[in-house]
Amino acid sequence: MYKNVCCRIATAALGLTLLACAGCGPQMGAMLYHSGLIPRNKTQAQFELSQGKVAILIDDPYGSLPRSDLATRLHQTLAGELTRHEAAVSVVPVGQIARVESQARGSQPLSVRAVGEQVEADQVVHVTIVSYSLGEQAEHGLYKGQAKAIVKVCSTERRPDVRLWPKSGDGYVLEVRQPGHQVEQWGSADASEAYGEAMADRLAQRIAMLFYEHLTETQTALTTGRTPEPAE
Repeated sequence: MYKNVCCRIATAALGLTLLACAGCGPQMGAMLYHSGLIPRNKTQAQFELSQGKVAILIDDPYGSLPRSDLATRLHQTLAGELTRHEAAVSVVPVGQIARVESQARGSQPLSVRAVGEQVEADQVVHVTIVSYSLGEQAEHGLYKGQAKAIVKVCSTERRPDVRLWPKSGDGYVLEVRQPGHQVEQWGSADASEAYGEAMADRLAQRIAMLFYEHLTETQTALTTGRTPEPAE
């Protein structure tokens, strides 16, 4: 009975609020939206990863990354995002991937499938960096970052066709933009490093979203260079 009374009081309060704000237009819509009374749009996962072990392989064939350690940063953030959102149960540590690739240097390069097999993974999330720029005016302290990557998922089974997703084409192409930032001290190494790492994190977040249901507005924010609002 107490619960029913509370529900009636809440409903009545909402009704009074709606009447009081009649004609408020966009302001009223925004209030209802952020209150949670209007469901927020969600985008479904593009692909569901295996419940087994997943390896992440970051390739930078064009030398787009300004620092080699950004590949490690991207790997670690992506692994964290996948496990945090339960898109992957177990992700191979970046150190294991580095050891396998290091041992293969000087000989015939290992395929994506072979790298995954070496670390005993079931699937490999293969990320190819296409471009990674901190902005044309970055050396003058004005940062406006943009990055593009191609993502594929491959099986480690020994079979003719190891591609699992997407089934055709070069892969899933995605792009992110980092919010602009300006610093007074030109050529600041600390500012450049921090901005580059923040963009790596943003790219990792966008890649991870391919594998779990997420808020559409968060995806849009990462793509257009806005700061995402909290999920809850």
